[in-house]
Amino acid sequence: MAIQVELIENIHGYDKKVSNDKIGSVDYIKGKGKKKKLVRVIKHRKGSRSITDKVRETIETMDEEGYTEAKIITANLTDNAKKLIIEKKNLGFITRDRRTPYSISELYYANQVMADKLCKSICGKAPKTDNDCKGYLQGKHSCMVRVISDNADFHAERQWFSMLYGDFSTLLDIKRKKRKSDLIRDA
Repeated sequence: MAIQVELIENIHGYDKKVSNDKIGSVDYIKGKGKKKKLVRVIKHRKGSRSITDKVRETIETMDEEGYTEAKIITANLTDNAKKLIIEKKNLGFITRDRRTPYSISELYYANQVMADKLCKSICGKAPKTDNDCKGYLQGKHSCMVRVISDNADFHAERQWFSMLYGDFSTLLDIKRKKRKSDLIRDA
């Protein structure tokens, strides 16, 4: 489910990330006033309330706090929870079995946003031109982020959705490994 959260974050750029211990979720919030959106990532813990109760609370939150749109991301949903979601206007869901219907251009954009973030993290800045990139010198790749970014260009050109999805997943793996090595180095 982490890849779905990262895709939403990179495509839509949510402003705020809040841990919601009451429901057992992480909430991503975008906008204010009449254009507020919520993405709620529900964590499943043994002994926690049912998913149906968590969906009900999400609907209450939408109504009370004035969200115009919301999505629930969770590993799985019961039939009762799905029914509640379907009945509520502007509430959607993403599960392991149901991926978000992104277009090729949105997925390509998410890849580029993630590559830029990684370039800034690894090299200190995102290159503006090919010549600015330290990961591609004299016709040779020395950086996996650059390789994946170049692959994503090719995959988008060919309209290969599953390959673009794989490119994003690989960039996400690089991000996780970088974060882990930073934590080890800083310890």
